[in-house]
Order: sequence, then structure tokens, then C-alpha cells
Amino acid sequence: VYAKKQAGDDPTAQAKAADLANQISFYEERIKRNPRSALELTSLAQLYVEKARVSGDIQFFDQAEAAALQSLKSLPFANPGAKHVLAEVMQSRHAFADSVRIARDVLAEKPGHVGARMLIVTSSLATGELAQKYSKLEVQRFQEEIDEMNKKFGGIKNLNGKPGAVFVVDLPNEINAIREARMLKI
Repeated sequence: VYAKKQAGDDPTAQAKAADLANQISFYEERIKRNPRSALELTSLAQLYVEKARVSGDIQFFDQAEAAALQSLKSLPFANPGAKHVLAEVMQSRHAFADSVRIARDVLAEKPGHVGARMLIVTSSLATGELAQKYSKLEVQRFQEEIDEMNKKFGGIKNLNGKPGAVFVVDLPNEINAIREARMLKI
């Protein structure tokens, strides 16, 4: 409710909500033409998660879960993005053990996946597991790591629209980024 009220008063939030709606419509149309496109289903699922967070409407988490599951059905392996969305959905439902389990699957497929690591730490903090398994100093270090990741990567969540350019350093590793950039005409 707070997010909805805030979005109504803030022109930046209104622009972000409109941009999200446009991106969601874009991917929904593409999926109508190719319902088995795992990459596009995952992108749509990620947008639904963002819409749920921005609007406060939890039904978008259900839509994100459905799109991620459909993506995994189309591409059951090498699909860490869809699994990450499922881990986020589980965390939003306070199913922290499931969130950690799925996020660990993501890390097994893509070691160093920042979002998965953040989900594991935040879910473990929420359940108190981190405090039980680690000393206060280690828990503090985990929190500092989360803060640092938010500082480095948090701006990506707040993009208002498409970037003007994409710089790729490691071509073989970032082929999906290139495909998505081409698809979005960046």
C-alpha cells in the first residue's frame, strides 16, 4: 500500500512504473509469438518480480513464478536466471529454506552469481541460521558484503529504461547479454 501511494506522488516512480508496464507488454507480446523462448520468459519473470516490488501487488510474484517455471520447462538446464526468480519468489513468501536451496542451485550452475549469494545471506539472516552458525564478526562481514554488493550492483535495479550502450569485456561468458542487447536494440 505504501509503495502504491508513493508511486502516485512521485513522478520518477510513475515513470518507472510506466516503463515497467511497457517492458512487460513488450515481453508478453514476444512470448505470444514464441511461447517456448526461455530467455524471454525469464526476462518477463524478472520484470514481474520488479513490478511486485514497485507496486506492492503480490500477485505479480505469482506471475513471475509461472513465467520462471515455464522458462525452466522450455530450458531445464543452464537456466540460472529462471531459478533465481524462483528463489526471489520463495523469499517473498518467507519460504526461506526453499529460497536458499534454489539459490544454491543457481550458484552451482553459475558460481559467483551475486543475486544468489545475496538471497542466501538474507534468507539465512531472516531465519536466524546465520547467527547460529557464525560468530557475530562473521555475520557482520556478511552484512558488509551485502552492503558492498548493493553499492556496486544496486543501481542496476533502479534503471529507468534501457541503457544507451553495453560494454562487453568477456565475449564468450557474456553471450546472453549480447543477445539480449541486440533483441532490445541497444
